[in-house]
Amino acid sequence: MKKTIYGIILAACVVVVGVLTVQKLAMRKGDADIASSGESVEERGEDLSALKTSEVVKRLAESEDKIESRKAAKVLGDRSIAGKLHLSSEEEQTIENVVSGYFEQGKSANANERVEARQQVERLWHVAVPTLLENLNSKDPTIAEMAIKSLILMRNESIIKALVQKEESAKDEYTRAMANFALKKMKEQRKSLIPGRECLDEEQSRILYDRLVAPALRNLEKEVNP
Repeated sequence: MKKTIYGIILAACVVVVGVLTVQKLAMRKGDADIASSGESVEERGEDLSALKTSEVVKRLAESEDKIESRKAAKVLGDRSIAGKLHLSSEEEQTIENVVSGYFEQGKSANANERVEARQQVERLWHVAVPTLLENLNSKDPTIAEMAIKSLILMRNESIIKALVQKEESAKDEYTRAMANFALKKMKEQRKSLIPGRECLDEEQSRILYDRLVAPALRNLEKEVNP
């Protein structure tokens, strides 16, 4: 029975990695198309950075204009990075619903739509993290892949600690395996086309990995194979 469970988990992880690899080719075209429009396009029109957070969240959730949605996501992400974002529980729920919508959009057959969804998550940056963590163990390989890849890109001490806690408290082998998979990728370098969204550099990643990830993985391995 135990071998069967491990076999299923391994297969799931392989599927996630496979989806990531296959989508890279399709996303390259989408990346190019979106990049060709340039972030400069988003600088035109209304400056959403002057709005209250409640209004920016409203625009993000309700606007049907792609440029306005991008602006709203970027403003929220920028405020979060600057430590100036304070969300009500209702606003947090609204953003969770929006990010969940991006996961669904990320399954589109259209490469541009998939890339747009992924880059909206990157604009939101750490604002999207609670929903990313929640979907880490999705049985849909596309959603799991998007969540894991985004967490790798956005990694910091808080995210790593959350992943360790998620693995340690997991009630099923699948969740434990997906958190473990993400943790082992925490030194992988990734890039975003969104200005101001930078993956932790190699040196900082190594320091965090050695201090937080490696000891946690060793302890968890001992628990599984005492």
